[in-house]
Amino acid sequence: MNYVVLLALMASALGVVGCGVAGLATGWIHPWERGRVLRPGAHGLGHILSGSGFFCVCVFFLMASDGGSLWGGVSLELLLVGIVLFLIGTVLRGVAAFPDRQVGSRVAADSRPDGTLRSAESQGPSQAGGSPPIG
Repeated sequence: MNYVVLLALMASALGVVGCGVAGLATGWIHPWERGRVLRPGAHGLGHILSGSGFFCVCVFFLMASDGGSLWGGVSLELLLVGIVLFLIGTVLRGVAAFPDRQVGSRVAADSRPDGTLRSAESQGPSQAGGSPPIG
């Protein structure tokens, strides 16, 4: 029974990796995540890392249920690598929802200290790109 559950979990982990590859290659994001994801590349890479980490953890438990050597080195290292990959992927998926810093951008240069934007007429001809109003 353990094999069936672990193989199903491993298949879902590979599905997460597949969604990450699709997101990284094409920028595709799940429909329910499109509203909050601002960086599709980081989001796709996060899916790949967290899916790979979960796959490693499942392989560890598959080896442990088979009677493999838990203290023999490889299986504990596999568990550690899986946990680290899963955590890094989760952090990357969280970072994908944060907006970029706008230091030195046009939006930051055109805003006032109170948060409102200056209009093109009040910036003058050198900043707005046009001639001053006549009259």
